[in-house]
Formats: sequence, C-alpha cells, structure tokens
Amino acid sequence: MKTLHILKTEADDTTMALIEGLERDGDATLLKIDDFTNYEELIDQIFEHDLVVTWW
Repeated sequence: MKTLHILKTEADDTTMALIEGLERDGDATLLKIDDFTNYEELIDQIFEHDLVVTWW
C-alpha cells in the first residue's frame, strides 16, 4: 500500500515514530506543505497513493 503523509510543519520525534509505525509493511512518501507548494503536483501525488494522512 502506498501512503502519502502530508506535513504542515516539521515532524517531531513523536510524529516520525507514528509514521514509521504505520509504514512497516508499505511504501511511504512524506511531503511538507509550505508557501511554495506546487498544488498540481500535490493533487497528482494524492491520486497516486492508496492512503493519504495529514499531519498538523
């Protein structure tokens, strides 16, 4: 299963531990959203993955 993790801020140790726990058996992509995000690329990434998780 391909999972896309969208991060609004830098991931702290707890967040990274949770992401790693979720991704033991799958393929994960981390994407940090900032002021210069290419939204067309973001939409393409969302549709290329089976699951999308957003992190504050």
